[in-house]
Amino acid sequence: MSYDIRLEIDTGGAGPACLTETLSPTYNLGPMFSLALGCGLRELSGKTAAECLPILRAGVAFMEDKPSECKALNPANGWGSYEGALQTLRTMVSQCSQHPKATLVI
Repeated sequence: MSYDIRLEIDTGGAGPACLTETLSPTYNLGPMFSLALGCGLRELSGKTAAECLPILRAGVAFMEDKPSECKALNPANGWGSYEGALQTLRTMVSQCSQHPKATLVI
């Protein structure tokens, strides 16, 4: 199983339009995301990209500063990794920076 993460914006039409590609990191990375972000990844769902940016940037900084702590949470089954989790957060920072009024949906 995996998360489905995307940014959506209300365009005034029949429904929200997806602005970004969907990211799909494995649920096995949940503990690593929680450690880095200080909250569960799903807690960001429904917030604007601008609201999420400080949390996501802090998560990237944490992972870059403390890789050994994060790598200790690499899933034993091999599904997911520190590198993949860090890349997911970096991509989220990029997407949220580009679309600050969008809503994060997880």
